Amino acid sequence: DVFFENKLLQRVLDGLCSALTAGDGNREILDRISGNAAQDPGFLARLAWYAAFDPREGVLESLLGGSGGDFEAVLFFGRVLAAPFVTHAVGGLKREGVGLPKSLGMCPWCGSPPGLARLTGDEGRRLLCCSLCGETWPYALLKCPTCRHEEGQDRLWLDPDDPCFIQVCGNCRAYLKTVDERKLPTGESVIPLVWDTATMHLDLIALG
Repeated sequence: DVFFENKLLQRVLDGLCSALTAGDGNREILDRISGNAAQDPGFLARLAWYAAFDPREGVLESLLGGSGGDFEAVLFFGRVLAAPFVTHAVGGLKREGVGLPKSLGMCPWCGSPPGLARLTGDEGRRLLCCSLCGETWPYALLKCPTCRHEEGQDRLWLDPDDPCFIQVCGNCRAYLKTVDERKLPTGESVIPLVWDTATMHLDLIALG
C-alpha cells in the first residue's frame, strides 16, 4: 500500500542535505546516500522500504555500500525518507477501517514500534505514538509494548517535576520515553515527532 515516488524522495533528501552543514558528521552519510541515488534511480525507494519495514543492519549497510558502524544513521535517514509516504498510506487505511488489533504493542496501521508514550486525561490514560507514521493508540498503562509483560514498569526521572520520564520493563529491559501531559502548561499539546526529538537526552540515559 506504500508507493515511494522517486522525485518526491529526492526532494525530501535535498531538504535534509540543506538542513545539515558541511561539518556535521551525519552529512557524510547523506552525501553517500545522495551519491547512490544519483547512480541508481531506484535506490532511495529501496532504502526507504527497508528502513521502514525490514530494518536489518546487514541489509541497510550493504545497500549503502558501508563497511560497518553506519547502521543507526542509515536507519534514521531511511525512516525520515519513508515517513511521509507511510503516513499517506496509513491515512488511506484508516479511511477504509483497516488495521491491526490495538491491543498489540506495535502500531495498528504500519506495524512500527512506538517511539513515545503520552499520559493524558485526569486518569493518566496511556497512548502510544508510532515512531514512523505518527499515529497514536491506547495501551495498558503497566503493560510492556515490547514483550507484553504485565507486572509493571520502572519509572526513571531526571526531575520528579519534569513531565518527561523513561519507563523500563523489568522483564525485557526495553524502554519507552513518556510525556505526562498533566504536567504541561495549560494549552500546551504534545506533537510526538517534536517531543521525540526534544527528549533525545533520555535515549542517551536509557542506553547508557
